[in-house]
Amino acid sequence: MTEYDVIAVGLGPAAASAANYTAMGGCKTLLIGEAAGALYRAGKIANYYAAGETSGKELFERGLDQARALGAEVVYGQVVEIAANGEDFTVKPASEEYRAKAVLLATGAARSRPKVEGLDAFDGKGVSWCAVCDGFFYRKKKVGVYGAGEYAASEAKYLSGIGCEVTLFTDGRETAFGGVPVRAEKIAKLYGGETLEGVQLAGGEKVPLSAMFVAEGVASSADFAKMIGIETAGNAVKVNEKCETNVPGLYAAGDCTGGLLQVAKAVSDGAIAGVQICRYLKNK
Repeated sequence: MTEYDVIAVGLGPAAASAANYTAMGGCKTLLIGEAAGALYRAGKIANYYAAGETSGKELFERGLDQARALGAEVVYGQVVEIAANGEDFTVKPASEEYRAKAVLLATGAARSRPKVEGLDAFDGKGVSWCAVCDGFFYRKKKVGVYGAGEYAASEAKYLSGIGCEVTLFTDGRETAFGGVPVRAEKIAKLYGGETLEGVQLAGGEKVPLSAMFVAEGVASSADFAKMIGIETAGNAVKVNEKCETNVPGLYAAGDCTGGLLQVAKAVSDGAIAGVQICRYLKNK
């Protein structure tokens, strides 16, 4: 397991900006995430200070190049879990683990909700968004995981490991994950009474379930917040003026904290977080 002073989860402007300050401050810094997000997908950026008119992808890549030049390391991969271990944190992509004394959440805004009938009706009544948080209550029961990517595979593996009988529902998509039974049919709806009772597939078949864990797309800062016990306000991570969360050593910056969803704010948040992380590590 490779150890760092600070790991920024995300590769966007908040993460890269913070990495500039932590790297210059002498902290061994890692950025880890995927080439995705609002900035990367933006076709044209014309309102960022002194950048002129450029593509979001170009601005994204220039930000990472600058962080590398200052000494930060960049790893491309999807983070599926963050765990607090008392004095430090473990950050887990799909195939490797890293450890750090401080972590910055900068994965952007929360992921969108799948459009599945019954999802809202059974939210908190069998529908869960965090296997680590709620899986304990469904041990030895039949549960589903909704998704088709690495995050869904990770949640399915975790639930199987604690004794749940897991089925992965991909809602019509292909998946390379084969660790548990997979149902690739389209989902018609979730059904039940006061609580979730199962999934009805497009062909009419009903699959009994006690719970459905939604793991669509990639894990967001809100998902990680639930894993670690970070306070949130809706889907936004709650931070103070220093970008600190309620968990010592864990910071958040950029779109995941709400407010103005602009590159300028993300860069500002990242700078504040980077400076404060350096102070935190030096005091520690």
